Amino acid sequence: VTPEWWVRKKMTVVGWRTQQELRGNVCLKLVEVMDPKKNIGVGRSFKKTTSDAQQLIDASTFYSYRLSEKLREENLVATVLQVGLRTNKWKVDSAQHQPRRVYHLDKGISNVIDVTRYAQHAVKSIIEENLRNKASYQYMKIELFASGLLPENENQIVINDNYEAGSKNRLSRVIDNINLQMGKGKVCFANNLKAWQQDNGESYIMRQQYPSPKYFTDWNESPLLR
Repeated sequence: VTPEWWVRKKMTVVGWRTQQELRGNVCLKLVEVMDPKKNIGVGRSFKKTTSDAQQLIDASTFYSYRLSEKLREENLVATVLQVGLRTNKWKVDSAQHQPRRVYHLDKGISNVIDVTRYAQHAVKSIIEENLRNKASYQYMKIELFASGLLPENENQIVINDNYEAGSKNRLSRVIDNINLQMGKGKVCFANNLKAWQQDNGESYIMRQQYPSPKYFTDWNESPLLR
């Protein structure tokens, strides 16, 4: 039997609570009905700051997939999408800019095609605005938020669009199922291919050199009693 002091030291209080639950000691009350989520977001800092237009568009494509995937995991659709970029606020000697675009949609969406289309449009409009103002900013983060969430089966149907929406949703689900079995990025759209390649050097991919151990999702990272 693993000592409690060792579990608490090596696996923190979360691991200790798991141990107690396995022994039949209730630490957290069972929640049978979850409160509906009000919004879902994805915010990622880049490996390094960038002002390159194509890299920012690629970043919007890459993280749009994760946002749409989260929506489908919860069987939700979004009626409002927000897309924003951020510079590094800690660099006081560089120009600061936090542009944001908000889209209010006629119908809820969760498929990767539509989410990507809006995200790319938002980033392109920000870039075009900067060009018009003859401004250049070093962005370090992209943020995508979905709100106005509705259950997928309560989504508003728009005339003459039901078939198109249905096919996009089915395609997105098929991609999810394949990637769940074969690994993330095994199937993706061509404009997203670079980001999923191994040892990718793109600056918009989040740095993950020192992630927290995945005690509860990966057997290979489970701590061993020594």
